[in-house]
Amino acid sequence: PGCFVSNVSGQKIIHVTPLTTAKFVGGSAKLCNGGTVKVPLEFTGGTGPWTITYTANGVIQPTYTTITNPDTLQLMPTDTTTYILTAVSSNGCIGTASGQFVANVGDSLSAVLSGGGQVCQNGNGATLLINFSGQGPFTYQYTANNVLQPAVTTSKNPEMIKLNPPNGVI
Repeated sequence: PGCFVSNVSGQKIIHVTPLTTAKFVGGSAKLCNGGTVKVPLEFTGGTGPWTITYTANGVIQPTYTTITNPDTLQLMPTDTTTYILTAVSSNGCIGTASGQFVANVGDSLSAVLSGGGQVCQNGNGATLLINFSGQGPFTYQYTANNVLQPAVTTSKNPEMIKLNPPNGVI
């Protein structure tokens, strides 16, 4: 009824690759508009190179491949952005991806200095105004007689600085 092979020989070694797990580590960071955010990324199981897919505010981004573990994605969002890790693969095997990272982008900061005028020795002095844009509190520094003064932090906008130096330049 059927044919059987009675003499079989040989051997085959099968390598089982552990599945990779990838995750964004951390959770969130604050940065100014135009800045770079560093999103920490870790892999467990499997071997590199690893390729990930992630979204930015729900929009799929180009894949990213690395041989470094842990690694850091350096991204430049222009608005507050939620990054979600959606997929990972390593050596042809699909693993498990998890985690999200929120980059909270603040307004660009600037300061405009105005006011001043002639200051006479033993006179009434002058007032400088610093008008800030963006979200406070604000930190600024200035020099007096070419010496850098300690940083000043204020929530006032505008900030008024009364000047009445005995001599020299501020």
